[in-house]
Amino acid sequence: MIDGIPSFSGPNLALAQATVATLGVVIMIGVAFLDRPHRSTLLWSIAFLLAMTSSWGVVLAETVDSEVIRRVSLGILMGAPGFFWAGFRTLRGTASRWWVAASLSVLSPVILVAAGATEVYSVVFRLIFFLSAVFAFLLLVEWLRLPDRGDTVLYPLVVISVLYSALAAFVAVAGLVFPASTGDDLQFVRSVNQLGFIVYMVCALVSLVGFATRRERVVAPGSRTPWEEFIAGCRDRLVRAGRRGERSWALLVFRLDDEDDVRDAVGAAGFDTVCARFAEAICAALPADADIAERRPGTVVVLISRPEPVLRAALRGALGRVGRMENAGGMEIQVSASVGWVSADGDEDDLDTLLDRAEAAADTARASGGDRWERISR
Repeated sequence: MIDGIPSFSGPNLALAQATVATLGVVIMIGVAFLDRPHRSTLLWSIAFLLAMTSSWGVVLAETVDSEVIRRVSLGILMGAPGFFWAGFRTLRGTASRWWVAASLSVLSPVILVAAGATEVYSVVFRLIFFLSAVFAFLLLVEWLRLPDRGDTVLYPLVVISVLYSALAAFVAVAGLVFPASTGDDLQFVRSVNQLGFIVYMVCALVSLVGFATRRERVVAPGSRTPWEEFIAGCRDRLVRAGRRGERSWALLVFRLDDEDDVRDAVGAAGFDTVCARFAEAICAALPADADIAERRPGTVVVLISRPEPVLRAALRGALGRVGRMENAGGMEIQVSASVGWVSADGDEDDLDTLLDRAEAAADTARASGGDRWERISR
């Protein structure tokens, strides 16, 4: 013990927390990372490893009644949400900044142990808990910027991240308004922290494993997905086009109309077939030198350099091919597509901005009835 602070969290709750964390490590590494090795699944696996280490540390603290071990274990846990956030950053091809989360996991135990007295410890713990929740909020920001944000498998993690952020804000404000005066005042905060941790880990496990196994298989940690390779190639092309003063480049987003209705009609497996044939139809209709990649099922992105009249003819041909897809997904269904078209001449707009504008144009084309294109001028 430190300063007479007793053990609040029961051993059963601590053991349940450790069991969930250990199960998370086994599933995340065995099902997600080894099957889909990538920087994202690596960072998510590290988050579960931190959680497991922290949880068994709490079990040990309960067994030997050591407040020092308990504080060290709780501090280690605080960086875990940061590794979830860092993993999502890698999905967009940006720097993960994993060291920010690692710093919180390293510094938090030192600060919590050094806090000493109950009143000081209460304030410090609530502050660190709030900093940990900031990562949950940042994860929401990354999710909003993710091309796959519409994937429903991520919703459990999104919802629990919102609740986690709100809880941390409440705990921080409550600590300022009603500061702890005895060790017993921290019992509620610690119990809620442990229960919330169990729910958070389960939601994260369901979402991240499901999401990771749906993505493209890559060769090794650090290697790039086909989409990341496409983005890197497009950026290089646009930079060179800008230097040469070329003005005939365009970024196109082809999006399958009525995706939900098509999925309901043909099922999950049939929808994958429809999306594959959809991408094949677009590839067959466009010139061979166009850069083409599937951003997500039912959405294909194209970077192409052609004069406007030629490009209009190519778009008519592509939409016609999509409309003539027969027996797609094993059923007689009629499909169509909407296209967003934005000029990409290598000027100041970066590729992410161009993609957002092209996606918005495709939304407009779909809202206008689909089976057409919408061009956004500069």
